[in-house]
Amino acid sequence: MNNYNREFGKRICSARKNLGMTMKELGKKVGLHESTIQRYESGEIKTLDIEKVREFSLILYVIC
Repeated sequence: MNNYNREFGKRICSARKNLGMTMKELGKKVGLHESTIQRYESGEIKTLDIEKVREFSLILYVIC
């Protein structure tokens, strides 16, 4: 795992929790399964799709 993916995952998790959102709710909003959200948050996703990063930022109200 590279550090960028882990840091991205931590930020997703933090922003999601700050909004009181579950992984399942976030998954529905971005069109991903809850287990995939968990993989993003743990940094297991090896290649970050720029469009998914954009979707996360819009849904979680963060700047990318």
